[in-house]
Amino acid sequence: MDNEYNQQSSSDVSGAAEQKDRAFFRDIHLSVVIPDDAAVQNAEDEHFYYVFHVADHNGSSSIPYVILGAYNFSHPEKFFPSFLNFMMKSYPDIRVVESETTVFLGGKQMTRVIYEYNVSGYTCRDTRIAWPSDGLVYMFGSKEIPQINYYVGNLLEKVAGSAERI
Repeated sequence: MDNEYNQQSSSDVSGAAEQKDRAFFRDIHLSVVIPDDAAVQNAEDEHFYYVFHVADHNGSSSIPYVILGAYNFSHPEKFFPSFLNFMMKSYPDIRVVESETTVFLGGKQMTRVIYEYNVSGYTCRDTRIAWPSDGLVYMFGSKEIPQINYYVGNLLEKVAGSAERI
């Protein structure tokens, strides 16, 4: 699994093209709706992107945000156990606070898991949504810190629910 960071890069988005309110991520064959008050940035790894409310960041590069990306994963039913093992390398105190739950967003069946772990002395709430499609597992996630009111609102559900293969 590719790496993931607690901060987004300040680089411009490459691999993504925008058309009105929809962003096209050609490298991962995905398009999503980006609300008017949100922006997109490349993650530091290939094939991952951050979406965040502009007002929440004011030039800052940190939590809260939504991340989206794709994994070439042949057994989608094993995605979350594998993902937890991957996350344990960076967050040894990670715990599952909501196990795999089926959710329907944008008419698509997806699976959600919620984790918590410590980041810089705060409890990070990490929600992940997986959508298997044509041999890929699209992963959408949000990182929030409730203790200091860092929330993404319904941005995660909006982005994941608007996902379309391209």
